[in-house]
Amino acid sequence: MYWLHLKLLVLKSDRKWVFNIVLNGGVAHVDNNDVTFSVADNLVLPVSLIMESNRTKLKTLTVKGTALGIDETIDLTAIATDEGRHVEFTKDYPISTSGDLDKKQVVFTLTDEDGNTAKYDPMVSVKSTFAEHNQKHTKIFTLDTSIDLSKVVFGLPMLAEKKSVESYKFTASYFAPVTNTRIIFVSSKDPETQVKYGISNDGQYIIKSDNPNPIILENVGHYEITFDLLMGTYDIKALDKKASQFEEMYFVFAWEDYPPMSQFDSENAPAVWTIDYNLSRSGVDVSFGKGGAEWIVATGDDNHDPEIWLLKEDKDKYPGAWFFDTTLNDKMYGNCHIVFDNFLMRAYAIQK
Repeated sequence: MYWLHLKLLVLKSDRKWVFNIVLNGGVAHVDNNDVTFSVADNLVLPVSLIMESNRTKLKTLTVKGTALGIDETIDLTAIATDEGRHVEFTKDYPISTSGDLDKKQVVFTLTDEDGNTAKYDPMVSVKSTFAEHNQKHTKIFTLDTSIDLSKVVFGLPMLAEKKSVESYKFTASYFAPVTNTRIIFVSSKDPETQVKYGISNDGQYIIKSDNPNPIILENVGHYEITFDLLMGTYDIKALDKKASQFEEMYFVFAWEDYPPMSQFDSENAPAVWTIDYNLSRSGVDVSFGKGGAEWIVATGDDNHDPEIWLLKEDKDKYPGAWFFDTTLNDKMYGNCHIVFDNFLMRAYAIQK
């Protein structure tokens, strides 16, 4: 039996034989929240092939991708081994294109000395990234655009979860207290240093912007928003109603007063508890309890502004962090609205 074989080894894929090849090389450009794309300079198609015949000598390999600016025929007779029947070929092909990022075909044609051919013709696409526009951040926070940050005592904007230290990927869980809650993402709690993110004008991408378009959470309830600042992708998922972890909750002020909190909406949002309270003294400790003298502890970078609240038995999840309560700054806050969400394990206080 006679055979002529062309085998793909590496072409930017985890599989050895692929028919759709995706390269990271598209560059996203943003202007007034409009997004356009081009192809990066010096983008290459890395090719590694094994070509074999069991009887005849190999003669040529033609690589042709007109839309990618690739057109070459290689003489294999000088580089073939095993009496001309085996070739291992590696080359990076520069890609030239007008910026069209749709799938483009590249055809590899192997020919032997008798004129027999073997062909491999995958589609090549260029995946766009926002690496030259969006930034990598240690932390990202969710900000309700209706919130006046000058009135925040602690807990807002709300910390999102980062997937890993080097990742551009975050998951933001948030409770929308009213219909059509408008949120953006920011890199800092400080309005003077914040890098802001919203959605593009066409609603397709999450982008850095000085004047970001907000994501709109249409209904009251909990949401999970996952997003990737490198790829500019995001997804919004409305969550089912979340039950309260605790039958009762208390606000703790200066370890002297322990007023009970009330559920925001016992029927539709039982995990969210609130209280309006006069923070009549500065520099004192405040905390929360779940009844039975069992306290909920806090962690974060700043004792005055906790980011995460958790049960004491979960402290090992955050090694090296401080725990227990939070201390008010030396400022008279007066009447405040205080919220604890025991599904998200986030809390905040804001002046009324």
